[in-house]
Amino acid sequence: MHFIPESITVRLEDGQKVLLREVRPSDRERALAGFEKLSVESVYFRFWNDLLELSDSMLDRLTRADQINHLVWCALDPDNDENPGFGAASIWRYEDDPQMAEISFTVLDEYQSRGIGTLLLAVLWILAEKLGINMLRANVLPENARAIQWLVHLGGRAVEQKGICEIDLLLDESEDIQTEKRQELLVWLDQLRGEFE
Repeated sequence: MHFIPESITVRLEDGQKVLLREVRPSDRERALAGFEKLSVESVYFRFWNDLLELSDSMLDRLTRADQINHLVWCALDPDNDENPGFGAASIWRYEDDPQMAEISFTVLDEYQSRGIGTLLLAVLWILAEKLGINMLRANVLPENARAIQWLVHLGGRAVEQKGICEIDLLLDESEDIQTEKRQELLVWLDQLRGEFE
């Protein structure tokens, strides 16, 4: 897809530089190193079980996205190649509803609450729009109150279904949502949109 930049470098509010790019097959070792740095709780909230290691098939899914129906982007430290990165996010387009996709995030514990998830969401929002997707759904365990609150403050609408909290985020910047997180997202969307033209 011609509108995809090789990478984008931005600065967080705290001054940290972040390099954003697609996850590649060569990122397998980076993904393994990042997984090993996750807390037990973060692993459970992301994978919904007490996973001890990433299987080859999971690594393939994480690092071999087609970037059309399955997109995976990462946030890396451009000044420290030894660092596995700050986090990653992905969307999977639903086969039965191609205008909708499931979104998921993984941010390493030590980098949480610094705006990396919101930054990754902005990238995937822009790409999803370009691919004709207008709704993102996050499936979250009900006990993951922090993630639910974050997504709702971004504009998501939460409904509990069969023990899972489904949070739908309409890709519509004109919605009147007056939260600090939503404003942060809108700033990133405005700043990043030109990178994808």
